[in-house]
Amino acid sequence: MKRLINITFLCALTVILVCSCSMSSKPFEKGKLESGNYINTQADLVFLTPDGWDIWVGEDAQEQVVGAANEVTEGKADTSNSAAFDLAAMDPQSGSNINLSYTQLGKFSNIDMEIAKMIESVEAEAESYGWEIEKQDEYDHEIADKDFIVVEIKISVDGISINEYICIRKIDDYACMIVIVASPFGSEYNDFESIAGCFTSVDE
Repeated sequence: MKRLINITFLCALTVILVCSCSMSSKPFEKGKLESGNYINTQADLVFLTPDGWDIWVGEDAQEQVVGAANEVTEGKADTSNSAAFDLAAMDPQSGSNINLSYTQLGKFSNIDMEIAKMIESVEAEAESYGWEIEKQDEYDHEIADKDFIVVEIKISVDGISINEYICIRKIDDYACMIVIVASPFGSEYNDFESIAGCFTSVDE
């Protein structure tokens, strides 16, 4: 079972991390799909889709991530206030996947406050499903030559443990959040560094 991890399970874990964030009243620029790659000029981010990966952008990404969460939690996940997902991509062979969302920060909010709220929400949500959540680390890391705060957590369910990397950066009045799930099973992209390395700047 550990080798044949349920793909929707891996993808669905990511929506739980941000389902408590508020929807933005002032929309962030939508990304677009060009030559199979995701491009967002406001965020100055490009995701170079690895060969064999599936990719969804905009409404398709939102539908993919929220739908997977509902499937895994049998409809119990509260996705009514989920963040606005603009990108989802997944390796259907290994289960490695990423999603990206933009959430407008509150008037008196900041990134540190958002991280603290997010971790608290994750722990409460996970407990309700019988999942175990353990924060592993928090550190600064460059993605596409930009400074992100990375929160590494371990999620354990039914004897299976998966590490997720929640990467957050403030862009204008928004929190840009990239969630990376690195599956250790049979893929060139089986760790955080290799998947994060798929992101570049628009002008590169």
